Amino acid sequence: MARKENKYARELISYYTNIGVEKFIFGDNNLKGTEKLADVLQDYINNGIIDIYELFGSNIGQSEWFQIIYQNYKKKCKWFLFYDFDEYLNIHFENNKPLKLQDF
Repeated sequence: MARKENKYARELISYYTNIGVEKFIFGDNNLKGTEKLADVLQDYINNGIIDIYELFGSNIGQSEWFQIIYQNYKKKCKWFLFYDFDEYLNIHFENNKPLKLQDF
């Protein structure tokens, strides 16, 4: 879920695609009439890398959101990573190169 994250959304996508993440599912939880994640991520949406669900003004909680995503994508995904938008997974480096998720 994301609210007021447009400023660094592309940085997040770049970071995670560089370590092997292939698909992102976001809930755009911005308030109606304010910024939209799709405004800064449309090229990723067009390429099928990101799915965005518009949750504008909804009262859905994170636990409920995670369950919805799991139910809708469990047959399509090998791994799930649920995190806050401003958190980054640390990747160990081997020979000065980051390990990709598929290396684990």
